[in-house]
Amino acid sequence: PLIISGSVSTAQDSGLEIAILTGLLQWTLGMIGTVVDFSRGNDYRKTGDLRDVQRLVNIMERGEAGVLFISRADPLSTLPGNLNFAGALKKANLTVAMSDFMNSTVRACDIILPLSHTLESWGDAEPRKGLFSVIQPALEPQYDTLTEGDILLRLMEGKDDARSYRDYLMTAWENRFGRAGKKELLQNGFRELSVRSQTIRLQRKKLDAFLRKASFDRQQRLPALIVVPSIRNYDGRSKPLPLLNEIPDPLSTITYGEWISVSEETAKREGWQDGDEIRVNASGNDIRLPVKVQKILPPGVLVVQQDMVPALNAPVDSRSGEISAILTDVSYSATGKRIPLPILAGSTEEEERGLLPPPEDGHHGNGEGPWKSMYPEHEHKDYRWGMAIDLESCIGCNACVAACYVENNIPIVGKEEHLKGREMSWIRMEPFIDRDELVEFVPMLCQHCDDAPCESVCPVYATYHNPEGLNVQVFNRCVGTRYCSNNCPYKVRRFNWFDHRLPQPWDKMYNPRVSVRGRGIMEKCSFCVHRIREAKDRAKDEQRLVRDGEVQPACAQTCPTQAITFGSLLDENSRVSRLVQSDKAYRALEELGTQPAVFYLSNRKSKHEA
Repeated sequence: PLIISGSVSTAQDSGLEIAILTGLLQWTLGMIGTVVDFSRGNDYRKTGDLRDVQRLVNIMERGEAGVLFISRADPLSTLPGNLNFAGALKKANLTVAMSDFMNSTVRACDIILPLSHTLESWGDAEPRKGLFSVIQPALEPQYDTLTEGDILLRLMEGKDDARSYRDYLMTAWENRFGRAGKKELLQNGFRELSVRSQTIRLQRKKLDAFLRKASFDRQQRLPALIVVPSIRNYDGRSKPLPLLNEIPDPLSTITYGEWISVSEETAKREGWQDGDEIRVNASGNDIRLPVKVQKILPPGVLVVQQDMVPALNAPVDSRSGEISAILTDVSYSATGKRIPLPILAGSTEEEERGLLPPPEDGHHGNGEGPWKSMYPEHEHKDYRWGMAIDLESCIGCNACVAACYVENNIPIVGKEEHLKGREMSWIRMEPFIDRDELVEFVPMLCQHCDDAPCESVCPVYATYHNPEGLNVQVFNRCVGTRYCSNNCPYKVRRFNWFDHRLPQPWDKMYNPRVSVRGRGIMEKCSFCVHRIREAKDRAKDEQRLVRDGEVQPACAQTCPTQAITFGSLLDENSRVSRLVQSDKAYRALEELGTQPAVFYLSNRKSKHEA
């Protein structure tokens, strides 16, 4: 088994005790040295905590801060308000912000030094012990900006005499790894280092002494407000990115705006509905946000994301330096105001519609159904492109959604269009909560059906079935009747109502390999057909077929858990072919006879049997 703790579970009064008990359980179950490897964990020795911030605040309040540099941080929004960083900042003689985003802290500083983007910069990183990686620029600087390293070198050595940060890094890498090691580092982009094995032993006397002194809050103090990091913006640092507002929160499926999640029982008792604004007082914080009724939340628990409540007053644990994520002494009341929320999903109950395999009847199998079709059978000579999505591996992070946006130049339409149901995403994450109160995330995209209902109703042949099994959408032929969208049972087609063009400099994000569509046409997933085309061109030059794994759509390439597999279903040795033959495989709404090319893998039946 795997037992871990951290984040919200340790960000509370008894957080240190929880961490110690987690380590004790790991030791007892034999996980130390096997499942848990301390020798290759994250190195936190160079990382500060809120106790260091408090010392800085004290220095500024005493008037001892001459020049204060703030780099790539927004302490005015992310730090607890009771630390009084905002008041102390005004007492520094000179404040200098280095950032590539404009935020509240940058605006409050005396001097702003714009930083080069990461894709324009040299750098290095050590994400964990034993792994050293290189950051190399992918393009020339677009504007007259510098990296942090170049700025500091010019300050230390003088503008005319300063080395470039690139030269500085090259010298440092050569000193650390040698000339040959530096060459290998640049060629591979990373270097594995040997690490000293950590000897872990249980110090029983110290443990007993700690447990005797430990204090546990056994009494459940409800109601409570839990402040959690946002999966999209974390603590708010990514909020300036417009794209992240278009991507729904995985559980609530809300895109734009702020909200507070409450349980069904609490909402029913108070008479609240989605969008009703409530006023919450928690540990002296006055918060006003609209409600999102969320299943599987226990009664008395309210949840808000950290980026939605900047500079929240919260206690800091003096032992660990952690901010408390659980606020008690909570009271709430409705304000009588309603705020519309762009909730992109419908029901979170699947209700045996065929999007998940029914547990009582078993799986649908691999799609060799007994139905008859009015369509002529398709012949796929060399390729039949298909996809397998492992629902057991999917964590609902929406990384695939973000990758699809960037790869395919999907327009950012804004809050007003989302409130009207006019989102443009080609892939969406559908959360379903089953009878055991388990959440199942189902990525839904164009299924590239063999018998696609959309193809037969298009009056201008803008969507058709190509010889490789793709449900193709010809943008220049589409006249926007939207018949295809009405006839699609998966509702994965999008109609572009307006010309949504990115302003400068955001327009540099456009992928030159994909057209930028105008208004009045239908859009949908293409299985990243431009990537398929490139792989086929390379294979043609070498007089061969495309090899398994040579084509990866953006969603599969980006998935952190490798839940998405893509390839040709005609290749019996391909990974996707083996997966779709699994007894865990089924296809969404399979009883309609559309014969999708997207297969889902799920152990849902065995979960209920267990």
